[in-house]
Amino acid sequence: MERLEKCKVSDICGGCQLQHLDYKQQLELKQQRIERLFSKIKKVEPIIGCDNPYHYRNKVQMAFSSYKKRVICGNYVESTHEIVEIKNCQIADEKANDIINTIKKLVNSFHISTFDENRFSGCLRHVMVRLSKTTNEIMVILVTGSFTIPYKKDFIGQLINIHPEITTIIQCVNNKRTSMVLSDRFNILYGKGYIEDKLNGLTFRISPSAFYQVNSNQTPILYNKAIDLAQLNKDDIVIENINQQTVETYSRGVYQFLPIMDALVARDFDEI
Repeated sequence: MERLEKCKVSDICGGCQLQHLDYKQQLELKQQRIERLFSKIKKVEPIIGCDNPYHYRNKVQMAFSSYKKRVICGNYVESTHEIVEIKNCQIADEKANDIINTIKKLVNSFHISTFDENRFSGCLRHVMVRLSKTTNEIMVILVTGSFTIPYKKDFIGQLINIHPEITTIIQCVNNKRTSMVLSDRFNILYGKGYIEDKLNGLTFRISPSAFYQVNSNQTPILYNKAIDLAQLNKDDIVIENINQQTVETYSRGVYQFLPIMDALVARDFDEI
C-alpha cells in the first residue's frame, strides 16, 4: 500500500475526519472507540481493514460555485456552505476526479453559471459521479438550480467526447432551499438513466438516488462476513428494523435482512 502525500485540505475539508492520520493509525483509533463502547458487552474482534484506503469511493459528489469570476468545486468546510476547492480527492475514484475536473473546465468555457445560494440563482449546483468497478459503467448527475442548462447539447457532446467511458448523464433539478444534494426531479440527458453493478453473483441496478455501499472492494467482505456470522438456515427468521418499527416481509421462510443482504442470503438458499 502506497502512502499518498498528506491531503492539503484535510484540516478544513468536511469530507473526511481522519486524513491527517496514516491508515494504520486510523484503524487503531476506530478500534479503541469501538472497544470503549462495546467491550463490556462482547469481545470486539479486530477491524478488517482494506488493502488500499485511497481512491476507493464509487460515489463522489462536489459542490460548485464561483470565486473571483472563476468556477470552483469541492467539499464544504464542516458545518458551513463554504467550499474547499479540491482537484484530486484522495478517497474519490480517480476517474470520478477526472470527470469532475473536466466538467469544471467545460462550465468555464461555456460560461455556464454556478448556483449562488445567497442570491438563490444560477445553474450548476453540484456534480455527482457514480461508478461500477465490475461493469465499468459510469453515471454523471448534474444537479442544477434551474430547469434549463445553457448550451446543453454541446456541453453534453463535449463531455462525452472527452470521456466516452460515461454511460449515462442525468440532470437533477434542485431549486429548493435545502442542504440535500438531490431532489426527486430527474431528466435523462444521455444513456439509460442508471448503471449496474455486480455483487456476489447478483446484478444491482443503481439509480441516481439509490443507496449502495461506496467501497466496492470492501462491500463483499462486509456482506460475506455478516452472512457467515449470522449462520442462517432456512428455518431462521431475520427481521429488518426501520425507524424503530419492525418490518416483517415473509418470503419462503426468510424475512428481509437488509435490501441487499436479503438478496444475498436468499441466493445462498436458492430462493431466487
